[in-house]
Amino acid sequence: DEIHIIDYKLRDLNNDNYLKQLNTYKSYISRVYEKNIWLYLFSISTGNVREII
Repeated sequence: DEIHIIDYKLRDLNNDNYLKQLNTYKSYISRVYEKNIWLYLFSISTGNVREII
C-alpha cells in the first residue's frame, strides 16, 4: 500500500512554498501511516504534473 498526495494548483508548479506545504503534509501523514508517500503538484490550467522527490 502507498499514499499519493496531489496538491492542485492553478498554474505555477515551481513555487518553493508549495514544496514546504507538501512536505508538511507528508510529515504529518507519515506519523499516522507506515506507508510509502508520493507527492505531486498538478496544474489545473495546463494539466502538467510535477512529482516531488
